[in-house]
Amino acid sequence: MKKRLIGLLLSALLLLPILSSCSHEAVIVPEEVPIYTLYTIADTTPEALRAVELALNRILFYRQKVCIDIVAVSEDEYDELIASKLAEMDAIEAAKKSKGSSSSATSSEANPDYVLTVSGTLTGEDVLDMLENGQDVHPRTNRFDIFLVRGYDKYFELATQGKLAAFNEKLSAEAKVIKDYLHSSLLTAATINKKIYGVPTNGAIGDYKYIVFDKELLEKYNFEAKTMITVDDLNEYLQVIQENEPDVVPLKNTVDTRDYSFMFEDGFPFYVDKDNNVLSTYELNEIPSYYAKLARFRANGYFTNAQGSSEGRFAVTFVTGDESTIEELEKESGQNLVYNVYANPVVTNESAIKSIYCIHKSVASNDLTNIAKALAEIYTDPAIQNLLTYGVENVNYRLDDNGQVVMLNDDYRINPDYAGNKLITYTRQGEDPNKWLKIKEQNKLSTASRAIGFEFVPKTVEGKDGKTTVAEPNYKTILREVTAKYYPKFMDGSIVELDMEAVMAESVQSVMEELRDQLKRTYQTNLVAEYTNNVRKQITSSAQAKEIRRQAEETVMNELRSSVRSKLQSELTTKYRIEYPDATNEELLEMVEAELTEALIDEHLYDDTTVEKVQKDIDDLYESEIAYLVNDKVSDYLSSDAFQIALDRAVNSPKFNQELNALYSKNGDLMVDEVITEIIADAIRKAAKAMIEDYNKAIEEALDKFAEENSEALQYSKEEIFAKIGYYEASEDNKDDLVPAYSSGFEFVYKEKIQRQFNALYPLPNK
Repeated sequence: MKKRLIGLLLSALLLLPILSSCSHEAVIVPEEVPIYTLYTIADTTPEALRAVELALNRILFYRQKVCIDIVAVSEDEYDELIASKLAEMDAIEAAKKSKGSSSSATSSEANPDYVLTVSGTLTGEDVLDMLENGQDVHPRTNRFDIFLVRGYDKYFELATQGKLAAFNEKLSAEAKVIKDYLHSSLLTAATINKKIYGVPTNGAIGDYKYIVFDKELLEKYNFEAKTMITVDDLNEYLQVIQENEPDVVPLKNTVDTRDYSFMFEDGFPFYVDKDNNVLSTYELNEIPSYYAKLARFRANGYFTNAQGSSEGRFAVTFVTGDESTIEELEKESGQNLVYNVYANPVVTNESAIKSIYCIHKSVASNDLTNIAKALAEIYTDPAIQNLLTYGVENVNYRLDDNGQVVMLNDDYRINPDYAGNKLITYTRQGEDPNKWLKIKEQNKLSTASRAIGFEFVPKTVEGKDGKTTVAEPNYKTILREVTAKYYPKFMDGSIVELDMEAVMAESVQSVMEELRDQLKRTYQTNLVAEYTNNVRKQITSSAQAKEIRRQAEETVMNELRSSVRSKLQSELTTKYRIEYPDATNEELLEMVEAELTEALIDEHLYDDTTVEKVQKDIDDLYESEIAYLVNDKVSDYLSSDAFQIALDRAVNSPKFNQELNALYSKNGDLMVDEVITEIIADAIRKAAKAMIEDYNKAIEEALDKFAEENSEALQYSKEEIFAKIGYYEASEDNKDDLVPAYSSGFEFVYKEKIQRQFNALYPLPNK
C-alpha cells in the first residue's frame, strides 16, 4: 500500500507544473488501464489467485501501465477451457465479418453472460483497489490474449491454423530482453514458416542419457564404470553378473543409439545425416545391427534375473533425464549408483516446446506491444517468477535460512514448467541449491537436432468449386502409430524370438565349415606346390630340359645376330651412299654384303646389350618353356583321381584335425560371435522390413480412405486427388492418364512429403 501511495504522490508532483500553467478550468482525465487475460494451469483458491494478481499488477502497472487478469484452472479442465475460448473467438470474428467493421461484437454485448465489473473509467489504481478489496477484475471486453499451449504438436497446429499472433518483431523490440534469458534453440524450435508465435517456457532443453551402474557390484567384480561407455562395452560385465548374481537384473533397460539424429523422436522411420540428407532409418544396416545387440542381450537373459523378473536390484541401466533423475532412482532403488554420460542432450522441437505462452490472433497491434512488455517483465523478473511459481511470500510460502522455499499451504500450486522462466526462481527446501545453474550448463552442452524447426505440413486440396478445401492425411501421425507397435520391441530386444542354443550351434557349424574350407584350401595349395616341385625336378634333370635350353640359346642368339646384322647393314648402306654417290642400288648392296661378314657381326654383337642381358633372355625363355610343361602336367594332376585321393587322405588325417582345432582355438570364438551377430541382425532386418510393410499398408489405407471420403465434395476422381497431393503423375505415354509417381505409399511419404519439405527448409549442401 505504501508503494502505491508513493507512486500516486510522485504522479501528482509531476503534474504540478502542468496544472499551474493551465487555466482554472483544466480537468485531469483518468487514464483507462488496459487489462489483458492470461490463461494458465494452477490449483488455487480464488482468494490466493486474487492475491497473486494483486502482487503481479502492482509491478506491471507501475512499470508498464498494464494489468493482467489471470484465468487459472486445473490440468483436467484446461484443454476444454481453451477449446471453448478458441471457438468463442472464432464466433466473434465471424460475427464481425457478417456485421461489418463497425460491429460491437468484441464488446460485452457479444457475450450476454459477460458482466462488467465497474462502470466508467477503470484506472490502474482502481484495479489494485478492487483486488485489495477482494473483487475480481476482468477486461471490459471479451478478450483472449495470452494463453499456455502445451506441447509442440498443439503449438504447431494452432500456428498453422492461423490462430496465433506472430511475435517476431516484439522479440526484437519491446521484448528483446527475453532473448537474453532463453537458449537460442528454444526460439529456433518455436519458428514456424519464419515466424515465432509465442515465448517458450524456460527450463531444461532435452535430456542427458546416462549409463548407470550399481557401485558395489562394480567394486565386487573389479570393473570400472569409466571403461564402459557404449553398449558394446557392457557384454563381459553383464555376463559376469548373470553368472554370479542370480538375484540381480544385469541390464534394467536401454536407450537408442546416439549415432543418429532421428527426425521428431527416437525410433522415427526417418533421420537426418550431417549433410541434411533425410534417410530411411530401418532400411540401413547400421541401425538394425544396433537393435541386434539388444536382441542378443535379451536372448542371453540379461534383462531379467534368474527368476525371470525384471524388478529389483540391477547392475546396469540407462537413464534419460538429469542428475536429479539418477538421485531419485537411487532413493527408489536403495542402491549406491555411479554413472557415465552416454549422450548429451539433443534439442528437438518436442523437447524445446514442452509448453509455450502464445497470443491469440485477435490481439490488436498496440495491445500486442503492451503484452510484449508484460511478458518481458514476467520472463525476466525473479520477483514475478517467484510470485507465479510459489504464490505470495509469507502467505503461501516462506524462505528458510538458506533462502529456499518452504510451502505453507496448498492454496496456490502451479507446475513450475508453466510459470514461464523457472531458472530465475528460488529452489525448494531440500533441492540442490545449484539446480538451476546445472540446468543452464546442461542447456549449454545441448546440441540442436538436425531436424529442429522442421515439421511436416499437410497439403490442402481445393475442390473444383474453389471453396471446398481438405487437408491430406497427417502421415506423421500414421507413421507414429505403426512405430508405437514395433519400436518398444526393438528397444527391449523382443522384436525377434531367438533360440540362442540353436543360433550358437548354427554359428559354430558355420565357423567350423569356414575354417575347414580355409584349411582345406591350404592343404590343396601345399599338395599342388609339392607335386609342382617334383615335376619340375623331373623335367629339369631330363635330356628334354637340355634340349630346351639349347633351343632357347639358339633362338635368343639368332634374334640378336639378326638385329645386329640389320643395324650394320643400314649403317654401311648410308656410309657407301655418301662415298659413292653415283653407285646404283645393286652396286651398293654388293659392297655392303662384301663387308658384312659373320666376323663383323660377332665383333658388334654386344654393342647395344650385355652378355648378362642375353643370358637372362635365354634363362627366361628356358623357364617359360619349362613352366609350360610343368603347368600342363599339374593341370592333368588336378583333374586326376590321384590328386583327389591324396587331398581326401590329407583332409581326413589326424594332423588336419589338429590344425583345424588349433585354428578354432585361436579365432573361433571371435568368428562365432560375428556370425551370431549377423544371424540376429538378419532377423532384425526381416522385422524392420515387416515394419516398413506395415508403414506402407497404413499409409495406402489412409490415402484410399482420404480419396473415397472427399471425392464427391472435391469433385475429383481418386486419381485426380492423388495427383493433387503428388502421389500420382501424368503418364509419359499419355498425359491424360494418371499413374503412381512412387513405388509405394511409404516411398511417397518419405520422398515427397518428408524429404522434399525438409530440404526446402534445410537445403542440401551446394544446391
